Amino acid sequence: MSERRKIQDINMPSRKQPASRVRKKAITAKVRRTTTRRAPMKKKPATRQKPSTHKRAQTRMRAHSPIVASRKERSSGLGVLWGLAILLLVILGYVISLSMSTASVEVTLKEQRVPVELSLELFEDGVQDQLDFDTVTFTVSAEAAVAATEFEAVEERAFGSITIFNNHSTRPQRLLEETRFESADGKIYKLGKGAGLTVPGQTEVDGELVPGSIEAIVYAADPGADYNSSPTDFVIPGFRGSPKFEGFYARSTTPLEGGVVTERPVLDEVELLRMSDKLQEEIERKSGNDITYQIPEGYMVLGGSEQYVWGEITYRDGVDEGWVIAEQSAEISVTLVRSQEFTESVLLGSGFEDATNIKITNLDTLDYVLSDLSEGMLTVSITGNANARWFIDEGEVKRIVANVKKKEFAEALAGREEVQSVRAEVKPLWASRLPKKKDNIQVFFTNIDS
Repeated sequence: MSERRKIQDINMPSRKQPASRVRKKAITAKVRRTTTRRAPMKKKPATRQKPSTHKRAQTRMRAHSPIVASRKERSSGLGVLWGLAILLLVILGYVISLSMSTASVEVTLKEQRVPVELSLELFEDGVQDQLDFDTVTFTVSAEAAVAATEFEAVEERAFGSITIFNNHSTRPQRLLEETRFESADGKIYKLGKGAGLTVPGQTEVDGELVPGSIEAIVYAADPGADYNSSPTDFVIPGFRGSPKFEGFYARSTTPLEGGVVTERPVLDEVELLRMSDKLQEEIERKSGNDITYQIPEGYMVLGGSEQYVWGEITYRDGVDEGWVIAEQSAEISVTLVRSQEFTESVLLGSGFEDATNIKITNLDTLDYVLSDLSEGMLTVSITGNANARWFIDEGEVKRIVANVKKKEFAEALAGREEVQSVRAEVKPLWASRLPKKKDNIQVFFTNIDS
């Protein structure tokens, strides 16, 4: 029976093992995993250790275990791949955003006020280095309803068109003015005063005689609605009793109408003058709008060139009894010139050396005095303050600023005489250049007060 020992006599193992032994064991274990068969390990006599020391040893062993290391390597590799993928997505998004970038370019054009006082010669058929002009004429009318101030008796005769035939002979027949024609119901109509005519004779067509014919207008012998008629046949009563009576006849080509005997509301002289002034004001107002539609593109109307030829006021019965519709028309002529050529002539005559890229924005407010047309030429005197504005083509602006750095944008247009100032807004905000594609650039021109 073994001798019992006191606890004080038991040699306790050290809490900390040398690091070299731990590494040696880990290395030995790794080497042994690669062999096909591992020799059985000798069991060491169990020694009693404190739990805390045993757990630390196990933790160190797991940390240096090949299985744990392999898992860490895989986890680290996946992290790198995810990082690369996110970086590529960010770069791709950045590139796409730049390719779809847009820019709004605001250009303020240069302006200058120019005193004008000169005369220009315009030619109806201008040749090279001469200013030419054209004349456009159109008609404008206006009407208004007005209460009649008095009534007048109206007696008017019916009238209509007829065709007169000569089936009597091959010889023409002369008919005097106011020759009478008798309708089928016995009413008499006449040729007008000074409306004598000659009816052609028969002609031969394919071996047959064809009656000669001529158109004419006849008027009822008396006023009144009784002579209004639908188309009818006529004879010439003056030939009655002679062979010509059967050979000469006529037929209506239109209804006979317009005959009336009545009282019509009219205007007295005072009201007539008042209505004339009112209608003329309306015509002048309407003509301004109508002129706009009559002007070809690239032309302008010289102020003060409008000429009016006024027609007489006519009446017709109004919708309500005792009212009339008064109507008046005017034939209007205006002088047109080519806008840009005229502008350049005005600016060159006002001291400019070059006016190819300049417009006058207030040509319509300048004062013009035109001389009478003489041998195809007229002189126009022009006075006032012209507002000259330089201009540049939108496509030219896009060409200059496309793919330019934002910092250099203003300098790119600074050398252009037409430009007063520029401003650009580029999206997205991180884009360092304006879009390369011109379609992604919008150009806006602004007016400035001078």
